[in-house]
Amino acid sequence: MIKVFKLYGITLIAIGVILTTIFHFIINSAPLSACGISVIILGTTFIALTKNKPKLSDESISTLRNFLISIAIAFAIINVLLAFRNVDDISIYYYIISLAYLTIVIIYLSFNPLPKYALTTVSGVIFVIFLVITAFKLAKIINLFPNSI
Repeated sequence: MIKVFKLYGITLIAIGVILTTIFHFIINSAPLSACGISVIILGTTFIALTKNKPKLSDESISTLRNFLISIAIAFAIINVLLAFRNVDDISIYYYIISLAYLTIVIIYLSFNPLPKYALTTVSGVIFVIFLVITAFKLAKIINLFPNSI
């Protein structure tokens, strides 16, 4: 099952990178780019869970499926709601998606602490990107970089 998770993760990341690149740079659509970012985050989570020590039991893998499904559903709901609100700023999508991811991870780890290292690694990367985007937005607000982001 772990090999299947790794294959899913690699596939999701590849699809997410292609979708995000096409939708952000060619079509210039923030909602569709956010879908690509969501797929990348989901794929990264799949791969991170394959690196877990100790190896996960079948019961833990069953719980992981529910965790991954809840993340996918949350991302879909967020993307649809923001698209209906006509939000065209990709950073807003990323903020809300990352906050939803971090919240779901915190809730999940309180019930099943086994994949703590893998999930906190992905959460840390997501949070660092969150901080970088926030720093650029703050710099734009105080006019350090008037034409960026």
